[in-house]
Amino acid sequence: MEITMTKVKPAGEIMIRTERSEYRFQVSNPATNTGFLTGGVLGQQRRLALLVGTIPREHGGVEVSARLETGTRALFFLAGKSAFECLTTSQIVALIYSREDTTAPCLAAA
Repeated sequence: MEITMTKVKPAGEIMIRTERSEYRFQVSNPATNTGFLTGGVLGQQRRLALLVGTIPREHGGVEVSARLETGTRALFFLAGKSAFECLTTSQIVALIYSREDTTAPCLAAA
């Protein structure tokens, strides 16, 4: 399953289930890959985040892109008080995209 940010509506929410955690990315601007991230190591703390791209399983290099895909790890930059922080998820096993204008989410699992 793959979610491309250009197809996400503002205020849409992407649930990112990984091997170890669950994150929620509420998209504020799909054109810039920005939104608010909660869950996982952040707990309920809501952080301004930029989706930088993914790290494919085959190699350790970062693929800078505007998409999330099962089988990869997501890379986010988080706004901090004085600098950006980097957050890398464990391997993504499922993605769920909920659009604001519907009650039925689109579900995909690996």
